[in-house]
Amino acid sequence: MLVITATRAEDAGLPALIATEAVQNAVSAKLTQMAAAQQDRQRPLLDRTIADIERTTHLPEERLKLLRIAGQGALEQAADGNSRSWLAEVESRTKGVAPELVPKVLENVGDSSWSSTKLTEQPGWREAVRLLLTEEERKRYEQVVAEREAYRARAFGELVMMEVRRSTGLSEDQLQRLQPLIESAVRDYLPDVLATFGGGDDGSLYLGYVTVFVLGVPESDAKAIVKPEQWAKWQAAGGRAAGNWSWIKQQHEQRVKKNKP
Repeated sequence: MLVITATRAEDAGLPALIATEAVQNAVSAKLTQMAAAQQDRQRPLLDRTIADIERTTHLPEERLKLLRIAGQGALEQAADGNSRSWLAEVESRTKGVAPELVPKVLENVGDSSWSSTKLTEQPGWREAVRLLLTEEERKRYEQVVAEREAYRARAFGELVMMEVRRSTGLSEDQLQRLQPLIESAVRDYLPDVLATFGGGDDGSLYLGYVTVFVLGVPESDAKAIVKPEQWAKWQAAGGRAAGNWSWIKQQHEQRVKKNKP
């Protein structure tokens, strides 16, 4: 967790406002609160993940205990990765504010995750799974995860197809050809869409945002199916989230690059 310790603002690369001890304490307390809130949101995922591993591999209690310790480390690692973004948000909210009013302003800063990296993609967690599970145990666990992700992709894909059918007027033949492309886009971009729109690790997504996945279908593939006179409606199917697509795509590319072996 990032804590402000410099005695001079210029030493920490921060504005003069942060130099006062009272403001330093308020900012540090807020950053700690934001980290704790993120850990609380992600802890149910950690519990479900460990339960899945226990159910599929029957790990002995000694290794499960080590896995739980690694999971807590992953929670903290995820928060540390966001600390700079949180500090930037705090700075933007407190710029020009009188020091005595900073604590009040900080009360209104939201506890946001600011990250498209899933808890289970944290390096510390991945290394713990590699070390604590045998190859056969990892395969059994990974199969369960793959089946669950495939089911979730199909479920989101069906929601997208329902909206695309309603709003575009495409034929059933076109829709059938587009469905596997949309499901592929869901599998590729779901973590990034969830992170962008606040679904986080619990897998939830506001219905109004689900059609953004049509923008993840490669344009050349879509144009091979969608007729020129239908193209405007196809693009419009991206809905209210379309304006965020560049950001989602950028986050996706960074995540894929980071997670390459």
